[in-house]
Amino acid sequence: MKLFLVFVSLAITAFSYSVADLPPYCGVDIEEYPKAEGTLRQVHLVTRHGDRIQASAGQCWKGDEHTWDCLLTEATVPTINRDQHYLRVERLYRKVFYTGREEVPGNCALGQLTSVGFKQQLDNGENYRKVYVDSGFLLKNFSSVEHRVRSTDIFRTLQSAQMFMTGLFPPSQPVEGRSGIMDINTMDATYENMYPNSKLCPKSEEYLLAYFKSADFLDHYQSVSVQLVKDLQTALDDDTFAYNGIFQLFDCLNVFKCHEVAIPPGITQELYQRVTDEVTYVFNRMYAYPSMQEAAKVGIGFFVKEMFKEVADMMDNESKLKFILYSGHDTTLMPLQLAFNISDGVWPPYASQMIFEIYQMSDNSFYLRILYNGKVQKMPFCNNKEMCDMDTVEKHLATIEPESVEKNCQTSMKV
Repeated sequence: MKLFLVFVSLAITAFSYSVADLPPYCGVDIEEYPKAEGTLRQVHLVTRHGDRIQASAGQCWKGDEHTWDCLLTEATVPTINRDQHYLRVERLYRKVFYTGREEVPGNCALGQLTSVGFKQQLDNGENYRKVYVDSGFLLKNFSSVEHRVRSTDIFRTLQSAQMFMTGLFPPSQPVEGRSGIMDINTMDATYENMYPNSKLCPKSEEYLLAYFKSADFLDHYQSVSVQLVKDLQTALDDDTFAYNGIFQLFDCLNVFKCHEVAIPPGITQELYQRVTDEVTYVFNRMYAYPSMQEAAKVGIGFFVKEMFKEVADMMDNESKLKFILYSGHDTTLMPLQLAFNISDGVWPPYASQMIFEIYQMSDNSFYLRILYNGKVQKMPFCNNKEMCDMDTVEKHLATIEPESVEKNCQTSMKV
């Protein structure tokens, strides 16, 4: 335990940084937490993983020879008994990537969380400890009865969850419930619902393909995208650059900029912003096609349904859960914002958070409050109120939640 805390301390010292001088994509500075009326009963905190390296294989552009050096790794030990509360650890096994044997030059896996991302999520956890633990809402130490952790089964989201919970419940504290072991609940990618998933719901792919054939996209493509591709071919000195390369380029540009690594000189700030605007526009339209409601029912609605089942259980006194962390992706937060019609039209930065808080009033009624990156959201489906009664919330949920995979996910596409 002492070695772990020393490692955390060294990482904080070595990788402290400010997002003030970096693109908005690189991270967020959360303002002071705004208090609300009523008694807080349950919190669902959905976060994007922290800073990472590029997620796609190969060169980002001609002449890209940057070597990535990832100091962050993990040390684990196998366990057999899932109900084990205590674990005596005599040896840990550390995962180390061979230099030069990865998809990108260096010793990093694709999309690997960086030490900066590590620090971002540790900071998030520490900040919300002040909000939810120091206020007395949560116990001072982790409890498997009150708290749950959920993550996609991806290295960067799992590690982000670990560091968030390390900040929220420092392991130096004695633990109630399961001492020394904290479960991170995940699932096979086939069944994952924390992002629109064509494996889970094939209908989502049908809508996606239909969007790229829609008049909305084709008009945009002719009026905006064609010229952007031509300008990028010139800037990158690459006549083979095509439209489908814009999405990888967007990722690469942000990864390089967030790590203050030089990008091609032809990519001016104005051109970088046009790439950002293009990708953000397309994803926001794609995740709301053919309508926000129909897109949600074959996509993020499965996750919303799972989340609000926990809310219903709490309201019915069938659950003692008070805090659930969900560690996901930008493709979790974007459709989630759209489903509640509170999108700000900006790509979710690293370590962003969308929080669903459930309050109980003096008359025993329940209300929902949503925060995104520290700001309370006005809910259009509730007359732009910042606190919405659960009866109205449930009416909205009925428009975005699917009945079932069998009912909502049948596709007319030929396999």
